[in-house]
Amino acid sequence: MKTSVYIASISAVVLIFLTWPLLKAFNQPTELINTWGYILMAIIGVKCIFDTVNLSILRALWSTGDLYFPLIVSIFTMYFGQVAIPFIFIYGFNILHGLGLVFAYIGYLVDPFLRAMIYPIRWIKGTWRKKVRLV
Repeated sequence: MKTSVYIASISAVVLIFLTWPLLKAFNQPTELINTWGYILMAIIGVKCIFDTVNLSILRALWSTGDLYFPLIVSIFTMYFGQVAIPFIFIYGFNILHGLGLVFAYIGYLVDPFLRAMIYPIRWIKGTWRKKVRLV
């Protein structure tokens, strides 16, 4: 898992460095790229690092037969992080212009962050050992 986190971290840094050419290829104005592009790409880069942790430990839990706990955690964190928090940020605080997209992406970052905190706790506690079946 360490190798995958290192590779995801390097990829995130490369993504941030390539923000200007990537967004310029889609004909985005330079002032928009300089204002919001780097912030959004940094958030996406951090999300990639958390997703690497999630996928590694999720597959380990699945391979031991622990299916339902990760599934339920994923459903709740996806709803909370990708629906509820952006909705609260944008409509609850009435942030419709400017920082609204940044707050929506920060809310979008909550989902992999919560799973990256919950799955390792499950793995370290060893509650998945009850689910193991010998093949």
